[in-house]
Amino acid sequence: KKILDKRALKRLFPEVGVQEIKSIEKVKKKGSPFYRLVRVEGYQDIDVTFARCCNPIKGEKIVGYVTTSRGLMIHRESCSNLKNVMSTRLKNVSWNTEEDYTYVVKYDLIVQDKPGLLSSISSVTANYGSNILKVETEKISTVMSKIKLTFEVKDVGQLSKISAEFNHIKGVYSIDRKRMVQN
Repeated sequence: KKILDKRALKRLFPEVGVQEIKSIEKVKKKGSPFYRLVRVEGYQDIDVTFARCCNPIKGEKIVGYVTTSRGLMIHRESCSNLKNVMSTRLKNVSWNTEEDYTYVVKYDLIVQDKPGLLSSISSVTANYGSNILKVETEKISTVMSKIKLTFEVKDVGQLSKISAEFNHIKGVYSIDRKRMVQN
């Protein structure tokens, strides 16, 4: 297989000017790929962002809020930030069950400060196929600690199972799902 250079092309086809052929760059879609994770009534390929105030996870009841500058913001229906918004800006949305995605969740656990407890907690996440992204521990008294745990889940069902197992670990006193904030 022979490839012709510019001079050879000009000799063969003098009437056609030889110009530098540049590859066409694919235009990237503005925003994030989150628009594939939800279905929005009346819209297709809209700019979608998940609200960090309530951190919705697949399977939870959700609603979309049309912002003036960031497209559609997806919130949990129970999000306190939706209490005083204009109802005309709210859109019906649902999860696209055909798309898979991992959602990041942050929990604060108040636990008894004893050997092996962190191992028990990490075993629960591993048993349910969840990946731990970050662990921070802080001693809050002589006998208690706070574990800040950031991990991935596929949906609210997986999260519910993990939470239930955390509650059954001896020495875990409270579990609190935290708001996701930008680093």
